[in-house]
Amino acid sequence: MTFSAKKLAAVFGGGVLFFAAVFVWARFVEPAMLTVTKIEAPLSVWAGTQKRIRAVALADLHLANSEAEEKRLARIVEKTLTQAPDVVFLLGDYVKGTKRANMMSAEKIAAGLKPLADRVPVFACYGNHDAFYGNVELRKTFVRNGVHLIRKGELFFAAKRTGAEMRVVMTLDPDSFGAVPEIFPEKYSAAAPAGTPTVVLSHSPDVFPLLESLPFSPDFVFCGHTHGGQICLPGGVALTTSTRVVGTDFAYGLKAIPGGGKMFVSRGLGTSILPMRLFCPPEILVVDFVPAF
Repeated sequence: MTFSAKKLAAVFGGGVLFFAAVFVWARFVEPAMLTVTKIEAPLSVWAGTQKRIRAVALADLHLANSEAEEKRLARIVEKTLTQAPDVVFLLGDYVKGTKRANMMSAEKIAAGLKPLADRVPVFACYGNHDAFYGNVELRKTFVRNGVHLIRKGELFFAAKRTGAEMRVVMTLDPDSFGAVPEIFPEKYSAAAPAGTPTVVLSHSPDVFPLLESLPFSPDFVFCGHTHGGQICLPGGVALTTSTRVVGTDFAYGLKAIPGGGKMFVSRGLGTSILPMRLFCPPEILVVDFVPAF
C-alpha cells in the first residue's frame, strides 16, 4: 500500500492541527476552568446525631504577580462562597515559581482570601513553594487577615451554622521543612474531646506512611501538591507526580488510611513548571461531613 504525496500531506497537516488544538486547550482553556468536586464523608464519632459541617478545600493556588492572577483568585473565592462552606481549608503553595519577584505578594493573596475569613473560619498549612517566598512573612500577613496559617499545631472550631465542632491539625511539608517524621510534632493531643472529629491538613500525600504512627487516628486528611498529575491521559490517569514517597497511586482522589479514616488528594487550582493542564482541570473540593448511621 502506498500513499500519494497529497495523502501524506493531508495526514501530516491533520496531525499538526490536532496537536495544535491539544496545545491550545491544555495551555489556555483547561487551566482557566473551575470545577467543583463534591463528596460526602460519614463520621462514626457523629453517629446518632444531626451534626454536619461543609468544608471547602483549596489547594495549590500558585499565584503569579499579575492582574490576571488577581482576577483568577477573585473567581476562586467567589465560587467558594457560593458553596456555602462552614469552614475553608487552604492546602499550601499559595505562590507560583521560585523567584519572589514573579510571585503575587502575600498582601495581595491575603486580601484576596479575606472575604472567606470574614465569613467562616479559614485554616491553612504551608506548601513547598511558600518557602521560596518566606514562610514567616506569609504567616504574619495571613494571620493579620484572619487566616489561621500556623507552622504546626492544632486548633478547634465550631461551625457557626450547625454548632458542630472539629479539630484541625496542621502539618509541615517535608520538601521544605526537612525530615518527614518532623512534620508531626509531639505536642499534638492524643485524642480530641469525645464526639469531636479530627481532620489533618497536609500539603503532600507523602504524609500517608506516617499516619499509622500518630497518637490519634485522623478521621479525614486533606492533601494537594500533586495537581492530580496536571498532564494526564484521558480519564485523568496521571503520568507522573512530584511526590517522593507515594507516587502516582496517590495522584488524585479518595484513599483509605490507617484507623478507618479517609484521605482526599485534590487536583488543586494552579499549575507548576508547565503552565498547562490536560484531562485534569482545576478543582474546588467540597466535603460534607455527616453522621455515619
